[in-house]
Amino acid sequence: MAATPSTPLVGGAEVRAEARRVENILDAKLVLYARFARGDEKHDRRASSGQGGACGGSDLVGMCGSLDKQPADLEHEIEQLLMQLGEVNDRMSRLYTSSTSVGSGSTSRHVLQRHREILHDLAQEFNKIKTNLKSAEERQELLSTVRANICEHRHSTDMLLRERNALHTCDRLTNDVISNAEATKAALANQRSGEACRAIWG
Repeated sequence: MAATPSTPLVGGAEVRAEARRVENILDAKLVLYARFARGDEKHDRRASSGQGGACGGSDLVGMCGSLDKQPADLEHEIEQLLMQLGEVNDRMSRLYTSSTSVGSGSTSRHVLQRHREILHDLAQEFNKIKTNLKSAEERQELLSTVRANICEHRHSTDMLLRERNALHTCDRLTNDVISNAEATKAALANQRSGEACRAIWG
């Protein structure tokens, strides 16, 4: 019967190990998620082949399963893991509450409070990165729109310049035709005038 009070502590060790495991996975996924917010996703994919980074490629692959993910996929996975960590902490709380072991209450409360603080910090970091990623996507969309407008304006300008050059060429050719016609007319008039003079004075 003396072993009964210590039973929740054995279960508590297992729950703490589960909490640490989920926290480590969340840390790794948040690192990868933050890289998307900074626009480093190409670097992330290079890391998946074993190239370096703040966290080694093999470390991130071990935690995240694959680095070739889209932000929306990571966002969903992180949300699920945060919920899972909250459930683990709730189990830890129930386990420690049911414990009758004398002297372990203060330590258990401290451990539980620490894990709750970690969950709070992870959730805050996730929301911060999520906001930054949304801002980056909106900025990229704005830049794409501006580039498209610039390209459209440049295309319109090029078309106007081509039309102007075509009109200029057409005007020049028309002027050349008119000049040639006038020269021919003058030459014919001079020729007829000469022939008339020769007829009179011939």
